[in-house]
Amino acid sequence: MLAGPTSDIRAAAAVAAECGIQQEEMTLLSEESAPRAIYCPHCHATTPTLRVAGSEVKCKSCGTNLTTTDHFSRRMGAYLGYQANVEEAS
Repeated sequence: MLAGPTSDIRAAAAVAAECGIQQEEMTLLSEESAPRAIYCPHCHATTPTLRVAGSEVKCKSCGTNLTTTDHFSRRMGAYLGYQANVEEAS
């Protein structure tokens, strides 16, 4: 059983999975009010935020404006972000 802030237990679960522990063997209890880690695909850093999915956050490493998602990567231990306004015409 892993309990605590969401970003911490998700990161611990990712490490446990790399060590061969199956998802079915883990129980995760998280604090929903804790910051979520957003993964930046541009520089591979994570940025903590309390913002909800669909909002924007600036990457703490490269400064790219990221749109946050509800898609969680167990391998990365973070929610995936993508470049904000990437689909708008220039």
